[in-house]
Amino acid sequence: MKNFVGVALTLACGFAIAGGSGPTVSSTQAVTFQAGDGLTVYANYIPASPGAPVILLFHQADNNKSEYADITPQFRRLGFATLAVDARSGHATHAGDNRNLTAEAYEKKTGNTAGYDQALPDLEAALAWAKRADQQRKVFVVGSSYSANLVLFLGAQHPQDVQGILSFSPQANEATLKVASTVKIPVFITSSDSTEEIEAVKAIYSVLKSANKVQYVPTSGSHGALALSSVFNPAGNAGYWKALGIFLNGLK
Repeated sequence: MKNFVGVALTLACGFAIAGGSGPTVSSTQAVTFQAGDGLTVYANYIPASPGAPVILLFHQADNNKSEYADITPQFRRLGFATLAVDARSGHATHAGDNRNLTAEAYEKKTGNTAGYDQALPDLEAALAWAKRADQQRKVFVVGSSYSANLVLFLGAQHPQDVQGILSFSPQANEATLKVASTVKIPVFITSSDSTEEIEAVKAIYSVLKSANKVQYVPTSGSHGALALSSVFNPAGNAGYWKALGIFLNGLK
């Protein structure tokens, strides 16, 4: 991760369940869990049917869990529970005016803002939470922009616990290319419609060791996971969902 710090900064743009375990109602639940360094991480959990796979949703830079506000309903329709996480690197911008509680907690504790790579413990904590809640269910991870790089690190380090990686607009820096060459679990990787982003994703895709990997190349698309949003990408989100749905249905 050391090399990732410097290169990632060039990006243009980020165990308590209320009501007990195993919920079956589709209602948002505020959850918290501890990162390895003791920081409290805040997230929103929307359960699905018992045993349903869960998707962990990580936002892009200067953002928060509300990035996925109009995206999670479609994952629910596909049969997934969702956990949208506030990572310590991020705040509220175009995702809305919602607060990033994890970033606020980190800044209060340290007096500093967190860099992109410093958010990895929050991703690891979310994965640990998901496995602790249900050891048997499948877990998928979604990364957006800077976190699209981090989910590749997460999947490489925890191949037994992550069943699939969904990476939206990662940067093809040296550290990411190196770790991508060790990833053997299924990967769906994509970008905006810009030539630069498509080529960056192509470079990462080419070194992935996974036997099940898909690069979706959009004709109309937005940066990061907001490409899935009917609000931020009304002209192109359907194409992403079609490709993603096929990928996920093969893994559920």
